[in-house]
Amino acid sequence: MELSNIIKSSFKYPFDIPKWAILSILTIIANLIIVLPFLFQIEEINNEILFLISIIVSIFVLGYGISILRNSIDKSDDMPDFNIKNNFIDGLKHIVVSFIYLIIPFLIFVALSYLMNITAYNFDLVTFSFTKTTILNQTADSIYSITETATPTLNVIITLIITFIISVVFALFEIIGLCRLAKYNSLKEAFNFKIIVDELKQKGLKLLIGIIVLCIITILLSVILSIFNFISVGIIISLIGYAYLTIFNYRFIGLLYTE
Repeated sequence: MELSNIIKSSFKYPFDIPKWAILSILTIIANLIIVLPFLFQIEEINNEILFLISIIVSIFVLGYGISILRNSIDKSDDMPDFNIKNNFIDGLKHIVVSFIYLIIPFLIFVALSYLMNITAYNFDLVTFSFTKTTILNQTADSIYSITETATPTLNVIITLIITFIISVVFALFEIIGLCRLAKYNSLKEAFNFKIIVDELKQKGLKLLIGIIVLCIITILLSVILSIFNFISVGIIISLIGYAYLTIFNYRFIGLLYTE
């Protein structure tokens, strides 16, 4: 399936109105901690309870996303039915897979920062050094400052570049891992690194291009949806739109993986 057909299919897929409506309700419930104060101007809210509700429902939504992946990989055009038990278990597995694949780039960043002796102060020096270089008639003091900051600035830039590249690679690992989780219903398969690396070699470029396109579409739609937040009940409309976007994303990734 060509990328254009994947996009078309993903846009059409959420229009199973009853199931989209259920996911929209779940999305609204998961965001009650935002919705209630916004709509009803409630000053005293038990945030702990709302936060717990948000976590539980969000896990369920993530699990339903795995079901969408599974159906899409199986090339089914029907949205999956909701299953409280299975969706919740799949949601927990989703969190485990995403956490492990996303924590690795963070740990690498921390290790690189330590090895290159980078601190928050060094990040400030990046901005500081750029400010210094914009001064045309530099004094001896400014030239000395630029020289002094060159090494930490270079270390920061190198660290950020390496971290970015590693993050992109592990994001692709995560996507393949989630698809394998959906396909085989197995956490073990989600971390079958030998197979995942082989699949990344085979379809890595196509996946990367597809994910870039998906990110662009998601950002554009998110910007449009955010406009509704400026009207009284707009946040509800916005969250319904985000439910659509959730279905769209998982459908897109599932179809992209199968090709």
